Amino acid sequence: MKKRMVGLVVLAIIASVSLFAGGNQAQASSGVQTLEFPSWQVEQPGFKDWWIEVLPEYEKRYPNAKINMYQVPTTQLQDQLITRLSAGNPPEVVQIPSRIFLQCAAQGWFSPLDNDFAGTDILQNWTGLQKTMVYKGQNLGLLLSGYATQLYYNEKMLDEAGVKVPTNLDELLAAVKAVAALNKDFTGYGLATIQDNAVYSELMFHVVGNGSSILKDGKFNFSDPKFIQAAENYRQLAALSAKGVGPDMKRQLFADGKFALFIDGPFAIPNIDAADPALKPFLKYTRAPYEFVSGSVSNGLHIWSDLKGEKRDLVVNLMKLAAEPHYQVRFSELTSQPGGRSNIVINDPSIRLINELASVAIPIHPDSENLMANYTKFANIMVNGGLRLQQSDSSVSTASIIAEIEANLIREGLVP
Repeated sequence: MKKRMVGLVVLAIIASVSLFAGGNQAQASSGVQTLEFPSWQVEQPGFKDWWIEVLPEYEKRYPNAKINMYQVPTTQLQDQLITRLSAGNPPEVVQIPSRIFLQCAAQGWFSPLDNDFAGTDILQNWTGLQKTMVYKGQNLGLLLSGYATQLYYNEKMLDEAGVKVPTNLDELLAAVKAVAALNKDFTGYGLATIQDNAVYSELMFHVVGNGSSILKDGKFNFSDPKFIQAAENYRQLAALSAKGVGPDMKRQLFADGKFALFIDGPFAIPNIDAADPALKPFLKYTRAPYEFVSGSVSNGLHIWSDLKGEKRDLVVNLMKLAAEPHYQVRFSELTSQPGGRSNIVINDPSIRLINELASVAIPIHPDSENLMANYTKFANIMVNGGLRLQQSDSSVSTASIIAEIEANLIREGLVP
């Protein structure tokens, strides 16, 4: 195990099946409470810098607490946290990808936080995406980051193709076709074209941005003409995208100048910041070319429902510190992503745009406890449907593929 000391904070990288060994019951003989905190953000640029600011200040304010934060890859952490929550032995600080929130909440694993936040301005001044942390009328987590979509574009490529920055889906498709017609060593558009949850997200960015949704009035809405139209646009963009590309590769390929346009959350900004100085001035981002701002949630902090006493209070205090205006501003400055707090002032105009878009974003995930409590199965069906849109030929209509998605969900009992 490799450790780095940052003030009083231990950031340990553990890479084995025993990464949680000796975990949440650790307590120094001096009476200092050790709070176990596994996270994928320990080595993540921007996020690790934010935690390096937050955690020493926390231990300074609460000398009876020590945070043991260590690195675990996201997918591994997700699986192992579910296992530990099921066994009643989770870490004190529970950080999960928000896509599995309802899956966990439905098991009764998280403690309500409404009373803890009473008397603060947190819930009153938090992003509207915080509603994704609500289950059966109670806030069971604090959303750390929710985001909106941005359009990333290579200005030089668009100029060479003689097109402007697109402002709607038709203009987006026309711009991609114009770039592709240049016949140079790059493609027009970047999509996730492998088996990955990003396939579902990117399809739904289009659908929600086009004014549709998976559900309407508590029922499936797959036959909505706007849904079909957005899926058809997605399908045509996929035909002009490189194959075998995942979300991380997509962001890096754009930063390397290998395609002209793509739509994503703010996650590609670090790639742009690290791009070749000769290329970087041409790599820009703006509001996605949708009628509505679509977005999603990234991750949040939670407390195990059986955690009691001093340790629980200390975890609540960590959430409150992270929610303070100063640290919320620093979150956006260091990560180039929107935090949760909505009533903060951001000086950098590009980061301010990201925060403003996130504050009005419409979540892509359906407002259905059943679907989201079974997120893994639900997302797999959506991903498979998205890949079928990408890979099938024109003899199979877009409407029929979307109808197949609905039929597969119903067959698996995944109904609103």
